[in-house]
Amino acid sequence: MPHSDPTADAFMRRILANPPDPVPRLVFADWLEESGASPNLAWARYIRLADELAAAPADDPRRPKMTQDLERVGSLVRARLTFRAEMFVAYPEAMLQLMPPRSMRVKVESVLVPRSLLDLVPHSLALYRNVLPLALVGRALVVALSEMNTQEATQMLTLVLNRDIVPFCAPERTIRSAVERNYGALEFDDFPPLTFESPARAAYPLALAPSPADPIDAAAPGVRFLNLLITEAINTGAEAVDLEPSADFVRVWFNRRGERTEHDPVHSRWLIPICTRIRVVAGLPLRAEEVSQVGVMPFTHRGLRYDLPVRLTSTPDGPFVRITITPAPENPPVALSQAA
Repeated sequence: MPHSDPTADAFMRRILANPPDPVPRLVFADWLEESGASPNLAWARYIRLADELAAAPADDPRRPKMTQDLERVGSLVRARLTFRAEMFVAYPEAMLQLMPPRSMRVKVESVLVPRSLLDLVPHSLALYRNVLPLALVGRALVVALSEMNTQEATQMLTLVLNRDIVPFCAPERTIRSAVERNYGALEFDDFPPLTFESPARAAYPLALAPSPADPIDAAAPGVRFLNLLITEAINTGAEAVDLEPSADFVRVWFNRRGERTEHDPVHSRWLIPICTRIRVVAGLPLRAEEVSQVGVMPFTHRGLRYDLPVRLTSTPDGPFVRITITPAPENPPVALSQAA
């Protein structure tokens, strides 16, 4: 079915006028089926299967088979259409019922993404992988990706974000512009406060500066990121965290059972605040004279004190950092009131 078909265009305008209404889609499916062309038959079947799957209860035993059939039929659809990204932000479920994601491209030039969605993908990751979140459907995150790296980026995002990823292609330059426009001043200012413990074993919330001698504000984004990273490492059973600097980004690696998994990277400007924070908490000299610094960084998580060995090794792009995650302690730390 050529995209310039005036009847098809009329159907599409009616569908997009109210995407949640299934009737125009199903009428369109009837018209596709009447054409008799194999790709159109596949598209018609896709629309009907998607409608059935959307209406099926979450515990319907047919859902796995319906999902497999939908993917199989979707691979046979030959049509390619471009839509404004605003349609996916406003009506993600309905757009996914219209045609398979691989058949759709998105125009992101003017889209404004809600803050709740931007929070799901760190700004540094959005820039590094050229990805813009558009919608959340259950556990699946709908994103715009450059057509140059869709498969690789989808696999990495699935691993890093622990979500199913539904990718739609867009030109790389338009995604980068949309990322910069949408994230803007948000940048790295949204990490939640966690609990850190000073070398003197005095636990305090991150919202408060630990001491006048600490040159890094405890509420600074880099500090909050470090604490969030350690907390995630503990919660996911990582044995060590590596921060590997480069000219523009700091690559983050989690080590689990002998396997090294890449986490979302951070901008290189975070490296100095992160390393300074580690040195302060571990009691290391702020000005490193040695090629390698070794210490222990106390950390409190869920009422338990962890003594985390840290090593900072000089490289041309800045310190390479390894934080070893020690096993959970058997006893919680002594409260300040009791210690007194």
